[in-house]
Amino acid sequence: MIRYVRKIVNRVRVMVLIGPGQVLEGLPADFALSMEDIPDEPEDTEAGRDLPDEVMRELCDNLDRWRRSTTTSSASRPSC
Repeated sequence: MIRYVRKIVNRVRVMVLIGPGQVLEGLPADFALSMEDIPDEPEDTEAGRDLPDEVMRELCDNLDRWRRSTTTSSASRPSC
């Protein structure tokens, strides 16, 4: 949200909409949001979602067995 506010304040200031009757009327002339005022970008939401190596190894080692069991069990299921 603060990034958006900074962008809008800067654009409005460039368009000289800070005087009486304008969008930013009453905002002090020296008001500014600097890059230091903006928090760091949030971490990637995908980070940390990988399965541990041991789990991946176990899954890969047993993939054929699971594939056979699902093929066998799906064959015994009635089709829709």
